Amino acid sequence: MSAEVPELSPPHGARLQEVIAGSHGLAAKFRRVGAFFLKLGMGAFFCSGMFGMLGPLGIVGAVLAVGWTYRLMQRCALRVWWRGSPEWYDGVRFETLAATSAELRLHLRWPNWIRGERWFSALAENFVTGIRGVFNSHVLTVIPGLVWFLTWEGGWDNSFNFGYEQSFVNPSRYVLGMLAFVAVMFYLPMAQARQAVTGDWRSFYQFRSVRCLIRRRWLGCLILAGFYALLCVPVMALKVFPYFIGQNDPGFLDLGAAEQLRRLRGYLFVAGLFVFPAFVFLHAFAARLYAGALRDAVQDRAIVPIGFESVVVEKLHIDVPEPRREISAPTRWMLWTGSVTGRITAGILAALLWFAFAFQIVVGQFLKFEADPMKGWINQPLVQMPWFDLTPAQLKEDAREELEPGK
Repeated sequence: MSAEVPELSPPHGARLQEVIAGSHGLAAKFRRVGAFFLKLGMGAFFCSGMFGMLGPLGIVGAVLAVGWTYRLMQRCALRVWWRGSPEWYDGVRFETLAATSAELRLHLRWPNWIRGERWFSALAENFVTGIRGVFNSHVLTVIPGLVWFLTWEGGWDNSFNFGYEQSFVNPSRYVLGMLAFVAVMFYLPMAQARQAVTGDWRSFYQFRSVRCLIRRRWLGCLILAGFYALLCVPVMALKVFPYFIGQNDPGFLDLGAAEQLRRLRGYLFVAGLFVFPAFVFLHAFAARLYAGALRDAVQDRAIVPIGFESVVVEKLHIDVPEPRREISAPTRWMLWTGSVTGRITAGILAALLWFAFAFQIVVGQFLKFEADPMKGWINQPLVQMPWFDLTPAQLKEDAREELEPGK
């Protein structure tokens, strides 16, 4: 089958036809590589302390990163659906299909950070999408985070007042917080993917639909939990390392506050080059899991597509079952994970991995003294938003006084 491209204005139409035709040659490859590193660098800038130069508004950078990632998640899901659609089997290119609809045309390329068809339209879309994503994610995770933070503060008070007879209370509260966090993480990644792909923030709270999709991808959710636990190790190391700089380099403490701040921001930008791609990878993986599960659910008439999904069903016909293929050994393994025994086994293993993820968070916070609950206990850079501004407020104040004496 063929897909017809609608008429556009001459400037937009020329650019669109160039994308549909495809870019070839060494120059085009360099452009794509350059665009990739540019968007990676901008993401690291928005997530790190470099954007914290604006003071409390520094968190806006992380919100923009969430919005950009959610838009990329929608594109990842679209490509999964395209590869399982009748159009793909008929040889229709992804760019050709994306050009046939205004909703799909936004995904011809990776999402922009600032400039869209109109100046700063992408910036506004990233911000609005990011605010909705951050809010919904924190609705479920704020309680475990507060339990951890209040237990942490209570532990310090208990130590200062020598209340050692109550020493068993705080560890039990930490475990309670970790169990609550584990329960949330069983649901959260797929719910984030549903919100991102549908484009409707209310779909985040469709618990029955999300649960249905999770049950269809138990093995994938288990692998995703493993990725979270694995990537959390370097992220925790990056968070803890600045607090040991003085021990390894005593000369650092002799520097002025302004120079310390400059070096710390440079470190945070470099750390953001890992944290931001890790955040994007985990959420893109969840989006691909979601897309496969939704395609199966739609074909079985178990879920009614909404929002962006409705457009995809109309354009890509993902409700049409794929041609039957010979069942391979990996496929038989995946089918086993859909059985009751497979789901129970995968659920137990996933719980252990999510518990290991939560355990790393608690241990990491003990290795560094952090009085701001949002930066340590409540927000996790791999889960809600990749906010990696570890700059102490006192250091910012000292640097300001050093550079502007008398103010």
